[in-house]
Amino acid sequence: MERNCEINTHVVLAAVCFLMDRSYIPNECSVCKRSLRPSHSILRQGENATHMKISKWLVLALCVLGVGSLGFYLWHARAVRKARHWPTTEATVTSCQVASRTNLTQGKLGNHVVRWDDLAFAFTYTVSGRDYVSGRFYLMGNPSAQTVARDFPVGRKFLAQYDAAFPMTAVVKPGPLSHRALIAGCVCIGLAVGGMFYNRRWA
Repeated sequence: MERNCEINTHVVLAAVCFLMDRSYIPNECSVCKRSLRPSHSILRQGENATHMKISKWLVLALCVLGVGSLGFYLWHARAVRKARHWPTTEATVTSCQVASRTNLTQGKLGNHVVRWDDLAFAFTYTVSGRDYVSGRFYLMGNPSAQTVARDFPVGRKFLAQYDAAFPMTAVVKPGPLSHRALIAGCVCIGLAVGGMFYNRRWA
């Protein structure tokens, strides 16, 4: 029992010395003369296990997500800037209904109720003597349903913006830019670049 304890003590001491500076590793136990110095292959395995490489597929996926998010942001920004110069025409709100829905979900911390509002919004407008109907508030998305219901009741008249090349496309406003896509793209590309530098550093 005493021999085993002494061997274990030497093994722990050898491991600590190796991780610190490898300056002192006892060659053998003073009791049983068993070798305590780890083999070269074991040392190489320890070095390799200390710094694990990041999967190249994960880095590639982050690059794809980042480039895709930035591409979407640039496309949306260009579309919004272009829509801000669309011509306008008088429009009338013909439908503005809000349907509130609830759902009971179960979680580890208990049950909780999820509530959301569905918006049914539409307006009519005329271009070159032809009537059109649109249900788009922004080019992409819309404000909260309660905000639309309050500011755009049925019968309200306003100036809608439409695409002169495709008059069937019209919006109440072009809408804000999608900054979430820009942030997500920058974060993904930053993580991918960091992963590549990390792998190259410990190659």
